[in-house]
Amino acid sequence: MSIAHNSENEPKLSYFICTTPRSGSTMLCYGIESTGLGGIASGTPHELFLPLFRKEISACLQTYDIDSYIKSIKKRFMTSNGIFGTKIMWRDFSKLLKEISENFKAKKISDLELLKQTFGDVRFIYLKRLNKLEQAISISRAIQSGIWHLKAESKKEKVSMESKKARDEFSFLKILHYKSSLEVNDQCWENFFKNNDIKPLLLVYEELIDDFASKIYQVLNYLDKDIKRVDISVNPQVEKLADSRSKDWADKFLKINKRFFWLEPFFLFLARLNIIFRMYRFKSP
Repeated sequence: MSIAHNSENEPKLSYFICTTPRSGSTMLCYGIESTGLGGIASGTPHELFLPLFRKEISACLQTYDIDSYIKSIKKRFMTSNGIFGTKIMWRDFSKLLKEISENFKAKKISDLELLKQTFGDVRFIYLKRLNKLEQAISISRAIQSGIWHLKAESKKEKVSMESKKARDEFSFLKILHYKSSLEVNDQCWENFFKNNDIKPLLLVYEELIDDFASKIYQVLNYLDKDIKRVDISVNPQVEKLADSRSKDWADKFLKINKRFFWLEPFFLFLARLNIIFRMYRFKSP
């Protein structure tokens, strides 16, 4: 049985925050959440199609097939004003498209139409980070330290964070791997938008951290919210984790990369190959 947008319990509007890791998506989600109108429910995981969260939510809701899961999360996480929103990475998005396409095997319809049939009126917010080297370094340090987010004004967390961050180690190859993967994933998002004639709301991380309230206003306006009734005097609830050590790593990376410049196109090739492999795996029985 396929999912259809034909119930009064369905959201009147759904939106995806399309992004990559360490691009400010958690900051953005907190900002939308603070207005009370963005569809991201308080106290719940924002990334509803992340495999780990999906497994936990499926167990809690007792829904294991994709149809039941989507119906359940729309009902569970839709706001009282009928908005459903989630953030999603390309890896999970491409898998989601493959899963919901199983409901429409007999029909030849576009990816966008698949999403409309499943989520109703759907919008896309594309959040990207321009400086891919800084983003890759951020991923490398977060993986090593285990610190992905830091709440603003949390002195206790800051002390713990500094201790953990001091133990991380520079790896040129790992950073190059993350950087290449990020660039390819951005290209996948942009190809999806182009192929489906979608004009998403484009948000840039570097602009988001500089003018946070204005960007939240922009999101609300894009979602057709009554912005006159919304307090947009919001501040980020998480802090940027980059420090002088991150800058030192960037300088070190650029020096090594200049010497081994031929490695970058090779890693980009591997990243593209990985995308193709995952798509083949999704298609396998």
